[in-house]
Amino acid sequence: MKNKSRNIVHLRGSPTNKFFYDLSFIYSNDILAPPNWKQIFITVDPDKNYYLSSKNNSKGKKINITNLISCIPCDSLVIPHLFCYPGMTDYRNYFETFLNFRLLGSTGYTMGLATDKHKTKKIVNRAGLSVADGTLVHNGQIPKLKFPFILKPNKQDNSTGVVLIKSKHQFKKMISLLKKNYNQVLAEEFIPGREIRVAVIERNNEFYVPAMIEYLVSTDYPIRYKEDKLDLNNLGLPYQQAKRTPLKSVCPANLENNLKDDIIFSAISAHKALGARHYSLFDFRIDERTNKPIFLEAGLFWSFSKLSMISKMLYSSGDNLLNTIDQIWHEALDCD
Repeated sequence: MKNKSRNIVHLRGSPTNKFFYDLSFIYSNDILAPPNWKQIFITVDPDKNYYLSSKNNSKGKKINITNLISCIPCDSLVIPHLFCYPGMTDYRNYFETFLNFRLLGSTGYTMGLATDKHKTKKIVNRAGLSVADGTLVHNGQIPKLKFPFILKPNKQDNSTGVVLIKSKHQFKKMISLLKKNYNQVLAEEFIPGREIRVAVIERNNEFYVPAMIEYLVSTDYPIRYKEDKLDLNNLGLPYQQAKRTPLKSVCPANLENNLKDDIIFSAISAHKALGARHYSLFDFRIDERTNKPIFLEAGLFWSFSKLSMISKMLYSSGDNLLNTIDQIWHEALDCD
């Protein structure tokens, strides 16, 4: 059955705005599809129009939403590459629950949980993980946290709006700006120490954790910013993953065995607690005061390109990337 040709549908774009539309194409470019999979590309634009398109064509043939299902073979596996909140939640639910397609990655419900950083931390903390102390900011009140601490939008990814706050004056200035642009702002304890990204992959009914990535934060560069992840044009729109960033990374991370085991256990526990499916990504800080992993946030994405973090981790682990992708896609499509 594994040699039989299968259909993989890439759902990309954004039904909300140009930023997320462009971001989707950055992460869905150069998808590594095993040779026995036929690729189909469905694009949704900020006007909520659907297009049947080719890999290198952002639009293509316009599709009426009522005829959408007729353009997708019934035995297809759908991979969403949508990063706006409706794309991560409503559109996943629509394709999986209403149209009844197999969906790769977590459900819309789980994506909604993981997008809410404050709620995610509460869930994994109840599962036994240590988390950075934090609270949502109400009425511009200074949180009861020691300086420096982190301010960030509660429901944004790619380090959008993240600021390291060092004084009351800076807090008052930044909280007004963040509240203006984002509905909820999270204040969070700054954890001094190393920053580690870890993936959890489901295969053969087991959890596999490949090589981890360490972001080489320092006193001069203590946190990651949006510019460390994306290059933006003059309009503030992303056009590629960041090529020139002072914050370097290394994979595999050099971790002593006990610490590595602690991180693996914590990542798998977070994957289970959130109800993640097929794969997941998590960021941890290794508290330099205790040498223990502290959970920061979840990012349940894999674009299946060479530049994807999970792809880099698998490559560093010595895994055959195409074979691994093929196995995960088959298991997701054939699951009961």
